[in-house]
Amino acid sequence: MNLFEQAAWDEGYQTEKFQLPPPQDAVRNWMENWAPRTQGRCLEIGCFPGHYLALMGEKGFELNGVDLTPRAENELPAWLKSKGYKVGNVSRGDFFKFSDSEKFNLVYSNGFIEHFENWPEVITKHAELVKLGGALMISAPNFKGAAQKFLHLLMDKENYDRHYIPSMDPQKWKEVLAAQGFEIKFSGYFGGFDFWNGKQKRGLFQKGCLFLTRATLPMLKKIFSKNSASYSAYFGVVAVKR
Repeated sequence: MNLFEQAAWDEGYQTEKFQLPPPQDAVRNWMENWAPRTQGRCLEIGCFPGHYLALMGEKGFELNGVDLTPRAENELPAWLKSKGYKVGNVSRGDFFKFSDSEKFNLVYSNGFIEHFENWPEVITKHAELVKLGGALMISAPNFKGAAQKFLHLLMDKENYDRHYIPSMDPQKWKEVLAAQGFEIKFSGYFGGFDFWNGKQKRGLFQKGCLFLTRATLPMLKKIFSKNSASYSAYFGVVAVKR
């Protein structure tokens, strides 16, 4: 039920560099605001290329992750260890077959769930891995909002088609988790206005629109700095298992 073939992910990851997310990264800022202050074991689902694992390593968590791309097992653990982080099990594997004898203080994924048509099942699998009193954080890009949908359909259709748009609804995510006894700490949009795009062939008109969007992005970010379901770049939920 994954809308994006694994081979395409693997090809795109060949040149990906290991590094911390930059300070202006919206997902980084969201995680820093909402991640538990107490240290423990964390698990990132779809962990490659490890930007956010490194962020949690900076905060003292024991790092665990699972991803299907080969570099997740062959290269990522060594890099994390070279930075002095506490590393548990970072491996290549199918998330739906993943298990651990001990549950986690923090389970999270960024940009993972929205590639699956069976997204409620994916959220439930996330939830099962959280220990009692532990936190769950899930985020995704917002392609469903009217402004974001228009821009991606206009200039980024191939990337748009790799995402299951009906899954992009924080209220629905909240309902799935609340039904499983989680206390919802945050459910909504973040990052203000932004626009990112995948690689694809574009005609002159699309190239012109993309250039104009990029040129006016700093101004648009200032104008649309508050969060909105229509134009915010990201959305997510934060919940605690009770």
